[in-house]
Amino acid sequence: ADNEIGEFDLTQKDEEINPNAGDGNSQVVYYASEEDFEAGIPITNPENFFTSESPQVIFAEVVNTDNECPSSTQVTFEITVNPLPLVDISNMDGSVICIDRETGEIVSAPTLDTGLNANDYEFEWFLDGDELAFTGSALTVEEAGLY
Repeated sequence: ADNEIGEFDLTQKDEEINPNAGDGNSQVVYYASEEDFEAGIPITNPENFFTSESPQVIFAEVVNTDNECPSSTQVTFEITVNPLPLVDISNMDGSVICIDRETGEIVSAPTLDTGLNANDYEFEWFLDGDELAFTGSALTVEEAGLY
């Protein structure tokens, strides 16, 4: 849907909500709202839950899988989607990598700098659609292509 703003794997909270999951006869059931919780309408795919609001309060309960009875363990938690920062590197369009003809050594290479703090964000860089191993905030371009 067009109004989806974030995807979450809610099952990452399973162990925290249900520390006795090893007994094999219980599972965590998640609900997208208090109304859904009250009506017994669970999230059908908690591994790939798409939220359309932020923050959103998720309701969860532990259910006995043998008899479908809920336990007294019912919790709520909030998920928040932080907006992606705006990064404009359009001024780098048409940048040139200068290579020494005789040695093949790179003389100068442009740097794509996001201007973002590497401690505050995670970075993924792609060259012609393939993910690069580099994960820093500023990438020195040493190969021609679409980044």
